[in-house]
Parts: sequence; C-alpha cells; structure tokens
Amino acid sequence: MVPRKYKVKDVDMVLAISTIVENAKLNQPFLQTKRSTFTMEYFNQLQTEIDAVIQQFLGADNAKQLRDSTALLYASQAVALKLASEMKLQIELDFEDSKTEMLNNLGFTAFWPRAVKKDQEALVNLLYRFKANMTPALKATMIANGTIEADIEALFAKADELQATNTAQETNKANRPLNTEAEVMAYNTIYNKVMAVTRMANRFYKGNETHQKLFSFSKISKTINASPKKATTTPIV
Repeated sequence: MVPRKYKVKDVDMVLAISTIVENAKLNQPFLQTKRSTFTMEYFNQLQTEIDAVIQQFLGADNAKQLRDSTALLYASQAVALKLASEMKLQIELDFEDSKTEMLNNLGFTAFWPRAVKKDQEALVNLLYRFKANMTPALKATMIANGTIEADIEALFAKADELQATNTAQETNKANRPLNTEAEVMAYNTIYNKVMAVTRMANRFYKGNETHQKLFSFSKISKTINASPKKATTTPIV
C-alpha cells in the first residue's frame, strides 16, 4: 500500500488543504506579485481538483456542502469565543471579590484555556455549563452591573447552535472505511500540490505570523480535528 504523505484523517486533510486554498484566494493579489502563476484561475482550478477528490473518494454528494458546513462551524465557533471572552472580562472586572467562584461555576475555569485554543469540545462544554449555572439572580446582577442581556442570551443560544453545527459537519464528513491504493495516490497528489503553495506562501510572508498561520497545514488540520465527538448534548451541572 502506498503510504500517505500526511498524518491526519483523509477527510481532515482535504478540508485543511481546501481551507488553505480559500485563504490563498483571499490573498491572491499579493501572492501573484511573488509568483506569476499564482493567479485566481490557478487557485480556482486547485479547489476544483480538491472537490473532485472529495466527490470521488469521500462519498460526499456535494463537495461544497462539506466545505460550507465546516466554514459554518468555524464562524459559529468564532462568534461564541468572542462573546465568551467579553463575558469573562466583564465578570473579572465587575465581580472582583467573587470572580474566582463565578468563573468556576460558569465553566470558564475548567474549559476556557482549551476553548480559546479552538478546542470545540471544550467550548461546547463551557457554553452548556454557562447556560446551566446562570441563575436568574446572577443574570440580573450581571445586567445591573452593565452586561448586556442580549449577549447573555446569545451565549445561551450558541451552546445548542454550535452542537448542531458540529453535528452537520460530522454528517458531511462520513468517510468510507476502506481505501484503495488509487485513492491514497489521489490524496497524496492533491496534498503535494497544496503543500507547494503553503511552503511558498510561508516564505513570501516571512516575518508575518498572522498570514503564515493561514497557510499552516498542521494548525488548520488540528483545528478541524478538534471536533466535539464526545461532547454532551445536555447541560453539565
């Protein structure tokens, strides 16, 4: 059997390289100033090739649906993290004497360190803990101190939304248990093509860590693989 060029699941690999190509398209004008062949047509064709691999070997009826469900999950996660971060800061500033207990009861102590690193399971657990332990009295006290009620309610809603979005992504990530040598070769071929882009993009953006992260296969694939497969769907108390 031909060995894989990567160490993640096939579906996570194609999702990661698809994300990298989308990032390349967003930064295409600059990239073409460093390499003439990096046109929008080139990146569109590369994405088409990735979609073809997804359709042929991962059993997905629509490759775009798979990418869209992942993009939706990332978007939902980003909004939830922003809201949670704002909530955490307000608790720390408004309740200096009792913030340690509050942050513990609302899930921040146990789950925030991993959630902020894009661990989806930790984020879902944090949101459900926040929702379960936010008593009417505590909510009223926070609102009286200046926290916006709509933001608290939005964080409640994100618990169920993020879990539902993850379920949709996992459904679209259905993979066949067996792989042929032809499949692995196809995966390796498209992986190598995108890795060439990542290596050049990282060199072109040397000194710009923010942009380099957009082309980091290891970071992107790790985020994709951090899905809450064992996350509870009921509040944690």
